[in-house]
Amino acid sequence: MFSQETGIETTTSRVLEEVLARIATPKPLPWTMNKLTRSFFEPEIKSWVLYDDTISTLSTLRDHGYRFALVSNSRSHWAVVEIMKRLKIDHYFQTILTSASVGLRKPRPEIYLRAINILGSSSDSTVMIGNSLEIDVLGAKKLGIRALHVEREIAEERPVAPDATIKSLSEIPEVINELNKS
Repeated sequence: MFSQETGIETTTSRVLEEVLARIATPKPLPWTMNKLTRSFFEPEIKSWVLYDDTISTLSTLRDHGYRFALVSNSRSHWAVVEIMKRLKIDHYFQTILTSASVGLRKPRPEIYLRAINILGSSSDSTVMIGNSLEIDVLGAKKLGIRALHVEREIAEERPVAPDATIKSLSEIPEVINELNKS
């Protein structure tokens, strides 16, 4: 709750340290903490699957000269990188930024700005593609970044209007072309 309310990330390692301290267990050695964290995330890493249109969409966009940054709210940078490697999509991304590595969560502007900086881009030439209106789209729109909402489920609330709503990743190239025309 602290992370959601403040936008400041608390890593899984830090949470585990606090839990162990509360039950009067001495702080584990770093390699033990690393093993505990890896064990904690292993089931999640193995559970991720790609949508059918992920690779073709990434390839099409890359072939048209687009560059990618993954920006994820996650308590473990390592777990996100492992998921990307396991799914064989890590090579599409120029950078992978997680709230665990940056210390701040979306929709805080700093994490978006860091991604833009690394890509050598600007707010007006960047498009955020995300599945959360409250986190992905809202954070982007506050910075003047165009935002596409991937709506896999119907959102009950609409706290912000995306530049476009799509149902499938395969729609992205056409939608970006249309946005660039306007």
